[in-house]
Amino acid sequence: MSKPGDTIKPNNPKLIQIGRLSGKQPASWRDRSVSGPVADKFFALGAAFAVLGTLIYGLYLWLVLNRVLPLEGNYATLRRAHVVVQVFLFFGLFVLGFISQAGSKVVGAKLEFAAKPLVLLPIYVFGGIGMMFTKPWAPWIVCLTFAAYALRMAYVCLRGCDRPIQAMLCILGLSVLAASPFLPLEDQRSALLVTWGGFGSLIFAASVQFIVAFLGGNPLHRGVGTLFIILHCTSILLLLAGSTLNLIYPALMSLLGLAIYLTATNFKGWFSSVRTNPLNLAFVSGYLWSIAAWMIVFFSNYSTPDLTLHILATGWAAPLIFAVSSQVVAFLTSRNTLIHRKLWWFLLMAWQLVPLGRGAFHLFALPEWFSLIVAISSAAVILTWAAAIWRAEWTMLRLQASLQKGESLKSCG
Repeated sequence: MSKPGDTIKPNNPKLIQIGRLSGKQPASWRDRSVSGPVADKFFALGAAFAVLGTLIYGLYLWLVLNRVLPLEGNYATLRRAHVVVQVFLFFGLFVLGFISQAGSKVVGAKLEFAAKPLVLLPIYVFGGIGMMFTKPWAPWIVCLTFAAYALRMAYVCLRGCDRPIQAMLCILGLSVLAASPFLPLEDQRSALLVTWGGFGSLIFAASVQFIVAFLGGNPLHRGVGTLFIILHCTSILLLLAGSTLNLIYPALMSLLGLAIYLTATNFKGWFSSVRTNPLNLAFVSGYLWSIAAWMIVFFSNYSTPDLTLHILATGWAAPLIFAVSSQVVAFLTSRNTLIHRKLWWFLLMAWQLVPLGRGAFHLFALPEWFSLIVAISSAAVILTWAAAIWRAEWTMLRLQASLQKGESLKSCG
């Protein structure tokens, strides 16, 4: 039985098992590349685009918005580039990497992606970059990539899986993301729909595994899980209905769904584990921010879809990506932690200023200098985390290269 704060260990049956290059190796280099980890490649590229989308586009637009920097260029063009990078090349790459590596464990069925993700990775990135330059073929590449994952998962899970609730959430999220390249993501409501219905559905599905294994929570059982899916789908449909409906209605359904989800997974229990591990802090703070993102709709005359969107993205999705990717890559490189534990605690606490500032600036007349504090906090966390991911990936690439060299020497001999 795992306890809150445990590190990932390969012999824990409750954890998301991820293969790594250690122990007995397959017979050939090709077999090694197929059976070895793939998530690290997605994560390393995702970290690079996180720097581009968050620190270059995002922070610049943030400082322009708060009159700290002058606008250079077209604001609409810069904002569109920011949205495309964040949705498809930052969040999107982490979703695909995690599903490629751990999707079978999440849904409880053998998806057998094998080496296909490594083939799709450069194609998908090519499509995402094409979308930045508004190429007409690019949305189809991104769409077909997410659709391929959704169809594969649906095909396997319809034949039977151990976790149908998580499977339905994954398929729902991937389907929304498959449609997202054709949505006007510059529109606040469309971007909120993709964040909540696409990435949010996948976060809910994947979170259960970590909540059970690390935070001492409960699994999402079929009965209460079905009720949660009904409420979650209703909130997505209300968002899809467009601006003719007030944001209060999807907010109400979202909060009811969150209440069911957190109660079913024993939030009170995993809240008590927040001090044991930085991963736990990321989960607890992330879900508290998800509640705040929707609650703010009821208590502010200045609430907008953009405000809820950015609190969800910076307060909920981003910390979970930081924590989970660090935990996974640490395991792949045989480390207990990717970033020193005390530093990781400090960075996650510092990151809380980002959703706080992003929300408070819209609601209160905060001084302009506080926007610089938010920018510095964001830059410090993103750069430290990205550097740790890249350093670990460099270590893994060197190991893989040495294995390939050994295989070549063996064949020559």
